[in-house]
Amino acid sequence: MNELNILYFGMLTDITGCQKESFQIEGNTPISELKILLESKYPPLKEVEYKTTYNRTLADDNLPITDDAEIALLPPFSGG
Repeated sequence: MNELNILYFGMLTDITGCQKESFQIEGNTPISELKILLESKYPPLKEVEYKTTYNRTLADDNLPITDDAEIALLPPFSGG
C-alpha cells in the first residue's frame, strides 16, 4: 500500500470539505483508478472538470502512482 497526500484547491475544497488528506492505495495504481475512488467518496467530483497533478506535474490518467506521491486536484482555471 502507498500512502498518498492528496491536496484539493479552489471549489474542490468545498466539495471534499478539506484542503488535504492522506489516502492509502495499492502500488502502481493508475491515476484514473484513484479518481474513481475519490469520486465514489465525494460524488459531486463527478460533476466538475478538474486536472490532476502528480508530484507537482500535470499527470495523465494512465500514470501509475508510486510510493509517497503527492497528488493535487485542481479546479478549472482560465488564463488571459
